[in-house]
Amino acid sequence: MSENTRKTAVLLLSISLCCLLNWTAGKAAETTVVTEADCTTDKLGSSIPVSAIGEPVSGVTLNAPAWTGAAGSNPAYCSVEGSMAPVSAEANAKPIHFRVLLPAAWSGRAVQLGGGGMNGMIPNLVGGADMGPGPSLIQDGFATYGSDSGHQMSFGFARGKPQGPGGPPPAGSGDDWALNDEAIRNLGYMQLKKTHDAAVVLMERMYGAKPRFNYFIGSSQGGREALTVAQRYPGDYDGVAASVPIVNFSSLMLAPELIRIQEKPLANWVPPAKVNAIRGEFMRQCDGLDGLVDGIINNYMACRALFDVKQGAPGRDPWKARRCPDNIDPDPADTSADACL
Repeated sequence: MSENTRKTAVLLLSISLCCLLNWTAGKAAETTVVTEADCTTDKLGSSIPVSAIGEPVSGVTLNAPAWTGAAGSNPAYCSVEGSMAPVSAEANAKPIHFRVLLPAAWSGRAVQLGGGGMNGMIPNLVGGADMGPGPSLIQDGFATYGSDSGHQMSFGFARGKPQGPGGPPPAGSGDDWALNDEAIRNLGYMQLKKTHDAAVVLMERMYGAKPRFNYFIGSSQGGREALTVAQRYPGDYDGVAASVPIVNFSSLMLAPELIRIQEKPLANWVPPAKVNAIRGEFMRQCDGLDGLVDGIINNYMACRALFDVKQGAPGRDPWKARRCPDNIDPDPADTSADACL
């Protein structure tokens, strides 16, 4: 085990105890209360100096903050959205869009939420921590924040609210960002630090203090991001929760392409016309495995073993009876149970 790996393992192992001790600690601590009168540009500003951001940006602008009143079980909060301009002047360089939710009753704690899929959308900051039933983070007095990771997707899997084909795609959406070096570094790690630093500035402006405890929570892509901040920016977080992290990211991205290469030749596909022949062969070999030939395969585990060529004698061919002569199908449109493959 390398020294870096050992340090990361120790960090993540200690995090569980840290989280158990600190997750509820803020509830009993003194809270900071703000009102709608504090949710203003005069107090929160319209920009953040680039010197406050720990990774390179060319500018940080803030939209006018918006106040959301208490609704249902969620308390009131102030929402601030902003944009960090890239340093790159290339046409395919993209800004980082981020959002920070500042609860009316702040416990002094904050959580940065990771994304999902290839990101491109700001995650849902009002929900829970993906840790099962219970109150939302806002209900527990957490300030929450996250970003689109520095590119904008028109639709697809993400932990935010995707724009599907029925709605207009966000400005600047597309795939050209993937050819921009800064945008790729943002996806990999830089946007995490940039978003964190911008959010802390806003918390200081709103509450007059930095968070006493700051966490990162993420799943899938967000899980990889969680491990990334633990390795690159450990001083910024008191706890990290990484769920199903996609750590083999390059292999994950390459795998679908390798599959498509195999799928491209038409001859590599089993046509729908052969469904009856395939079903018939399964029934012929497997129906009686449970001791009763009744048109139902009950011993499906034994059936699976029969057709798993990795089990049994080397070179075994469970489809031999259905193979076409010389491996050439004389009638690809044959839909009968006697069709060959």
